[in-house]
Amino acid sequence: MFGLQKKTLYFIMFIILVVVVVGIVLTSHLHKNELCERGVLVVNGIRTTQVETKLYKTYAVVPLVEVLKALDLPVEGDAEKVTVSISNKTFVLNVTEARFSEEGKTSNLLQPPPGIRTYYCCAENGDVFLDTVTLKNALFLAGLNIYFSVDREKGEVVIYTI
Repeated sequence: MFGLQKKTLYFIMFIILVVVVVGIVLTSHLHKNELCERGVLVVNGIRTTQVETKLYKTYAVVPLVEVLKALDLPVEGDAEKVTVSISNKTFVLNVTEARFSEEGKTSNLLQPPPGIRTYYCCAENGDVFLDTVTLKNALFLAGLNIYFSVDREKGEVVIYTI
């Protein structure tokens, strides 16, 4: 009789432990990508206070058109279609479709790079917002190599051309 009570007690303790562990895992996963704060963009040492970035717990999001302008690239267009010259090639950004490709080609450079854990690509307010890893990959494929870092203490996304 005593053995049955002991087994029941162990079973109940096991169930409680499983519920607690599952609850902790789900809670941390659900809140992993919450917006922590808004930040500013710093490009080649110049703080562009008019450009807002979004800082999440595990990644940052920046506006592509504003980054291209801050990099002093020749950017022309409107809220739907933007052209930019990078490394003597012309690229077209279709803002409404969130599509960035070399003029005359169909490949979209705004694809998640291999092995990326967080992918963010969203068209809003006349710009395309990207996570910084996708931004780095798209510009690399276009012929521009950048370095970026996220300083959450200062609320900055820092980008330098290499």
